[in-house]
Amino acid sequence: MQHAERFVAWVEAASAVTRVLNPAPVVRWNVEKTYLRRLETRGVPIVPTVFVEAGASVDVGAVAAARDWDGVVIKPTVGAGSVLAERFGLGREEGNGAAAAQAFLDTHAPTRGMMVQRYMPSVEAGETGELAIVTIRGEVSHGVRKRPRFATEDERVEASPPTPEERAFAGTVLGAAGEELGGAALLYARVDVMRGDDGEILLSELELIEPSLYFGLCEGSAAAFVRALERVLG
Repeated sequence: MQHAERFVAWVEAASAVTRVLNPAPVVRWNVEKTYLRRLETRGVPIVPTVFVEAGASVDVGAVAAARDWDGVVIKPTVGAGSVLAERFGLGREEGNGAAAAQAFLDTHAPTRGMMVQRYMPSVEAGETGELAIVTIRGEVSHGVRKRPRFATEDERVEASPPTPEERAFAGTVLGAAGEELGGAALLYARVDVMRGDDGEILLSELELIEPSLYFGLCEGSAAAFVRALERVLG
């Protein structure tokens, strides 16, 4: 997302003269992915992540070696649509993957916050992938399974109803976010999750700012959203 501060300022100005959903304080909190760190402190398991502040850097190879990661994803803490998100393999068979990862981080970290995450092998598994759980007014509506996408690649998604365990996890995430946001009501949310090596559900992102909600893939979901909006607006 380019010009994030200008966007947030516009949302805040708009909220002074009309109703914005989700509310402006939610937008400001959610615009930078460092919110993941705050949710983790509230007990939400997240994809293993090292945050790098703008102007700083880390040794990617050392970070990965210390955590036994054989691949990383590096992306900005403020961004959308996989822009500037790249995957790097770090195993011996990957050749100079660590050097390429370091060069990528060092190119972008001087001017923006970045994050180095473990690349989760489960996102390539046929029945796992990354699951996007869409909620409307705090209730799970539907889910879609997403396949890995980086830089200019096209998104590949398919409908995938969340399991009871995944629904419960989404509720836990929204509960933690509610604590962070002082109980602010959310019209919509998208809880993106992956599976760890032991099958544990991990939060990848919590999308509260105009995310794709995939209504076209899940029959009845758009109508449910309209009904919820009508109730909110009275």
